[in-house]
Amino acid sequence: EVEAGFRHLRWDAPPTLETWWREVAETRRRGWAVDAGNYIAGVTVVAAPIRHSDNRFSHALVAIGVGAAIRDGLTALRQDLVVGARTLSHRLGRES
Repeated sequence: EVEAGFRHLRWDAPPTLETWWREVAETRRRGWAVDAGNYIAGVTVVAAPIRHSDNRFSHALVAIGVGAAIRDGLTALRQDLVVGARTLSHRLGRES
């Protein structure tokens, strides 16, 4: 089911399904995700999960920008997104 959905996405530079699964696992481990131009060429997307009190994923706090411009501040942006997502999760009754 996931593979079928993955295959229907329109990527500018699609990773292999295996690479994507590795990135998903890494995202779960570190608590944030980044896509640097795969989905939309020249665009970097950074996201952190927001969870409900039952620990299920409900939303994401996301920042999107032109690749080079956003990459310069990526570390600080990532940290701010993680803190913001945790704050929102806490307000929903679940610390992420």
